[in-house]
Amino acid sequence: MLHNKILRSVFIFSAITIFISGNYYGEGGSLYSRIGVGTPLISYSARNLAFGELGAAVYSEYNVGGYNPAGWAGIPITRTEAGINYNGLGLKDASTSTYYSGYHFSGFTVAFPIKYSKGITLSLGLLPYTKVDYEVVSSAADREETFSGQGSISKAYFGLSYKTPFDMAVGAVYEYYMGKIDFQSNTDFSAAGVNTAIYSNESSYFGGGYRIGIISPNMSELLGLNSKDLLLAGLVYSGPVNLTTDTALVAVSAYNTKTLSRNLIETELPYSLGFGLSYQKEKLMYTADLYFQPWSEYRSNGLTPVELKNLTKISLGMEYNYKPGQFLSFWEQIVLRAGLTYEQTQYRIDGTDLSAMGISAGAGIPLSSTNRLDIGFMFASRGKAEGKIIKENIYNLFFTLSFGDFWFVQEER
Repeated sequence: MLHNKILRSVFIFSAITIFISGNYYGEGGSLYSRIGVGTPLISYSARNLAFGELGAAVYSEYNVGGYNPAGWAGIPITRTEAGINYNGLGLKDASTSTYYSGYHFSGFTVAFPIKYSKGITLSLGLLPYTKVDYEVVSSAADREETFSGQGSISKAYFGLSYKTPFDMAVGAVYEYYMGKIDFQSNTDFSAAGVNTAIYSNESSYFGGGYRIGIISPNMSELLGLNSKDLLLAGLVYSGPVNLTTDTALVAVSAYNTKTLSRNLIETELPYSLGFGLSYQKEKLMYTADLYFQPWSEYRSNGLTPVELKNLTKISLGMEYNYKPGQFLSFWEQIVLRAGLTYEQTQYRIDGTDLSAMGISAGAGIPLSSTNRLDIGFMFASRGKAEGKIIKENIYNLFFTLSFGDFWFVQEER
């Protein structure tokens, strides 16, 4: 037990240090992340990624990173969780192709079950929200122009879950958003004696928001199913967020750096709504989810990029789980997962709406009676290589490490 506490303390310190010092290591990313505040992230854990990223009607017995806060009501012991993910991106247009890759810190979360019998759980965490990372190079006879962007918005949160006397779980979260995104244009003139011109548009974001969720009581008997089966419905709503944004236009030359303008503006992030079902029969659980976010309502200083539209995502998933037991072998305790996704993305490029399809799989591996390593992999394809549209093949590999401990468990006397 002492060894587990020392390991967890090192784990917590390392996770926070990595998050504060910067959560991205890579060499490029999606060109579509230049639109708005970047590419939004829905899934933070390997478990959710493996069965399709969502899971609104899934309890988080061994995981904290599910996106429905009501799911925390199923956590029986204190859990500390963090992860890292590998992101590979293959880009292809009508004439060329390339591949980028990088590693991202996928979040740090802690959950304290204050009273498990009533589903009262307190959770805190730091999670990524969006990321920007791209570079475009254009060459002409007398110059080379480079357009790039890098940065992210993250959120710190705290929230509570509670299970009502009617066996309905509810959860509520306060989220504080913060981050910095830098867009740059760099013109390098080939003529001798002509200096390189660099302009940087820097934006710093901060503001608060909220997220609420519910998971229904077991509805299997209402539909004439076996009473031992578990049929649940879940709903998640994140309210719209107004971010105060400090913007600065900076010119960099060989002689000095000069701020040309500085303004405070408002950035409005749209609400999101998710609905899901889960059905568990013995060792198998099936999930079906719908997620919607109207990015057409995004505003930056009152303006909406013409490339943004509403996002709709559908996912199907399954999980095979023996349920941990005293006499199960190591192989019997491994949890297997798989999922499918279809997405009408928030991007409209050159009049064409971009869609994406993905397939995912993963496993939960026991490290001890309370500690687990979850692995999730997803391959997705977005867009098609024609005209001004770039086809993206996306490879996501998540590793999530979860430590459990009996901090608030009440002993029976």
